[in-house]
Amino acid sequence: LTYDGAVVRYADDLSGRIELTVSASAATGYFNSPQAAATRKDTVAVADTGNDRVALVGAETQYLQYAFSRPVAAGMDDRGNIYVAHKTNHIEIFSRAGAHLDTIRCDGQRIRDLKIDSLDDVVLRTDDGIYKLNGHALETLYTGRTQAVACQPDGSGLYVLQDGRVSRLADGALTETFAVAEGASDLAVDLQKTVYAVAGNTLYRYA
Repeated sequence: LTYDGAVVRYADDLSGRIELTVSASAATGYFNSPQAAATRKDTVAVADTGNDRVALVGAETQYLQYAFSRPVAAGMDDRGNIYVAHKTNHIEIFSRAGAHLDTIRCDGQRIRDLKIDSLDDVVLRTDDGIYKLNGHALETLYTGRTQAVACQPDGSGLYVLQDGRVSRLADGALTETFAVAEGASDLAVDLQKTVYAVAGNTLYRYA
């Protein structure tokens, strides 16, 4: 995601990039302050925050038909179900076909991000900690303020960005800590435990 509202997809080796847009028509328009994007099942789910909508970008672009209020994160599980965090502490669940399945209210928590690993664990980052969704309840994984969380794709670990350092989160403790570029604001991790961190207008890759 870029500050000017673009969603960009990079090649695996970071050599090439494609800017994803949704529509040039007046009816739907471009992204407006998108806050998060997640890819799965050959689809990119974008929390298009400023437009109060969620775009699903694949072979075609479609939108979830729901009255969202400032969606901040969207993710897909292995069945294609789509999870959207909005209204500060609400999570809406949709089928891949777009049918609304459930609403989860995380009272007392301001959801900042939502990530889903290959085991379909739904991880939430809030103002005061990191939680795993267990039905309609939250299981505490870590207590403390963080800037980002990333799931290892195979479900074997979580990585946390906190005050310019990335750590692996296991059993409520942060280990394997290393420093990343100043101003880092988001991160991701791949199957080889390669960590990608965004700082300003630069994407960094760490072994």
